Amino acid sequence: MGFDNHAHTVDSGAVVDAGNRVDGVVVGSVVQADSVHVHLPGGWARPRQLPLPPNPFHGRENELAALDQALAETAGAMPIAVVSGAGGIGKSWLAARWAHRNVDRFPDGQLHVDLLGFDARGKPMDVAVALRGFLTALGVSPAFLPGEDHAQAPLYRSLLADRRVLVVLDNAASVDQVLPLLPGSDSCAVLITSRLALGELVSTCGARPVLLDVLSDDESDALLNMRVGSRRVTAEPDAARRLAETCGGFPLALSVVAGRAVSEPQLRLAELADELRDTGMNAVLDLSYRALAPDQARLFGLLGLLSSSEVSLSAVAALLGASDHDARVALGGLVRSSLLTRTRGDRYRMHDLVFDFARERGTAEITMPEWQPAMRRVLDFYVHTALAGYRLLEPFGVAVDPGRLVAGVRPGRFESHTVVLAWFADEQRCLWTVEMYAAPCVRLDALWQVAVALNAFHNRSGMVVENLLQWTVTLAGVGDTAAPAARALIHRYLGDAHLRVGDMDEAGEHLELALDLAAKIGDEVAQGHTHRMISVFHELRDDVDSALKHAVDALAHFEAVDDPVWKADTYSAIGWCLARRGDFALADVHCRLALKVNGNRYPPCAADALDTLGYIAHHRARWDEALTRYRDALAQYRDLDDLLHVPDTADRLGNTLCELGRTAEAIAAWRESLEIYRAQQRVKDVARLERKLGDASSDSWPYRRR
Repeated sequence: MGFDNHAHTVDSGAVVDAGNRVDGVVVGSVVQADSVHVHLPGGWARPRQLPLPPNPFHGRENELAALDQALAETAGAMPIAVVSGAGGIGKSWLAARWAHRNVDRFPDGQLHVDLLGFDARGKPMDVAVALRGFLTALGVSPAFLPGEDHAQAPLYRSLLADRRVLVVLDNAASVDQVLPLLPGSDSCAVLITSRLALGELVSTCGARPVLLDVLSDDESDALLNMRVGSRRVTAEPDAARRLAETCGGFPLALSVVAGRAVSEPQLRLAELADELRDTGMNAVLDLSYRALAPDQARLFGLLGLLSSSEVSLSAVAALLGASDHDARVALGGLVRSSLLTRTRGDRYRMHDLVFDFARERGTAEITMPEWQPAMRRVLDFYVHTALAGYRLLEPFGVAVDPGRLVAGVRPGRFESHTVVLAWFADEQRCLWTVEMYAAPCVRLDALWQVAVALNAFHNRSGMVVENLLQWTVTLAGVGDTAAPAARALIHRYLGDAHLRVGDMDEAGEHLELALDLAAKIGDEVAQGHTHRMISVFHELRDDVDSALKHAVDALAHFEAVDDPVWKADTYSAIGWCLARRGDFALADVHCRLALKVNGNRYPPCAADALDTLGYIAHHRARWDEALTRYRDALAQYRDLDDLLHVPDTADRLGNTLCELGRTAEAIAAWRESLEIYRAQQRVKDVARLERKLGDASSDSWPYRRR
């Protein structure tokens, strides 16, 4: 289960890159960390991330004009506006309204992120997570995402240089959360919302503050007219005035009250105003909550007990043990009452103040006999759906049995890798906190099962730090309660995660623990995978003899269970170790055996074996054979979008082309390798290729005479 059959090292450094796939075309670019321009030969991914426009929206004309002035196009300074005010005052609505009114000013795209600065259930969003989301939206392939957090912001600024992009940073918790997300170009504009004034942005970055106050009486009246209907407001003007006064000019409160009136058209506004004599947001929310139908009130409380204020229709259906249709009907009642907002597709979100209230109601009114089965259904939904996605991404990955589904749960089904990765991206916040559901359900095995599923998503998305954190949390959560087989798996994956971030000592300790546990229970497959990983560990340390020994040990275990895929993979690994040691005849035998045993089962194994056969042929001076093998390997790596192996093979292909006297083609291959090495921050390889290309331009270069 090694992350690389041909081991490589990824070093941190100043050089970053933005290779990506846009509209099916592979593109690449070379970006220095201190550069201000980036070249995207394949096109520009224009993000359209704005939330739905607020509807209805009325008033705030003075504030919209202030934003027009604050975010006016300038020369030499990036326009930044900070909209601040109390929770429920309408900051996000105002930002969305202005953004949609001015979308034509930003033809290169609009970026939007909710920074969760005041989320009741967790800490604010990590800046690295927000940056990765923006980089992905701008078209950067996960394979090219910088591994080091400090390299992401320079790449982000380089991508936005000279572009006309609007960046909306909603619900910011602090200046520190905002600064890395600011573009470096005055052609962009930034709109920030926060409950805090963020005065440091004003003093250091020239941001323009826009303080949001409550709605005026006229604006409150107009909003009620739009939401409730002018006929009802005109029929009871005094009651409408009392409602507006009770809500204190807070748009969220007015919307909730209006939602209650709309959902009960027979209710007189005077009766509603009488019920709202006690002012305050909680009083408004409590009034709407008490007016909900029993099934809607139950759903509201259950939603408050989830780990995220945003949830999908499918997860809600599992929560209720209901069909998607019935779940949509129940959610629709909360939407009409303005206790919930539909964001995009079949996803729904609560305002953080409403989410706080929902949690209070759920904690107070939903009993354990009702809550625990609901949490178990949600847990089963996430575990089974995540593992279904994992099986599509890694068809020969570790076998995980999630157990029998509880009644009323229908896991998601996936048709493509793209759909799987999008689902993981949407649901990662809930998946990261799955222990909230697992603990009360006394099902801690769900922790490592979800971690296995997330492992494929994290690594394909370049989220190696998050992957390490997930496995660290999993080990802490499971502790000694898991079976030895599960603990062996956790330590193996944790060792892999440490390898990916360069923590060699930690990686070695966890891999040895994994091997010891697997050996004690006699798990042949687990021992095989662990030896295979330890082989990678030693190769990364340039200890080829130890790497070969562990690859041979891995083969013995896979032969014991007659697993053709992993036998073939290990034959290929042994062949590579032998080739590196100079034992080309035996290496050739193992690589050909790998191809024969593998057949068409596992394309990465075939690509690795072909690459090694090219390496062997080159060192035997069989140039034409080497050329064919390398090109076949490159074709397969590219089909797999395997940009970790492409530059190594292209580099070696260049060496062979030189021996054939095809200097121009060799230089082209090396330049391709250099570009990808820079993108992956493989500093040693970058230096080596730069020296090679420098030599190739010298008059004394021996191949120039050929």
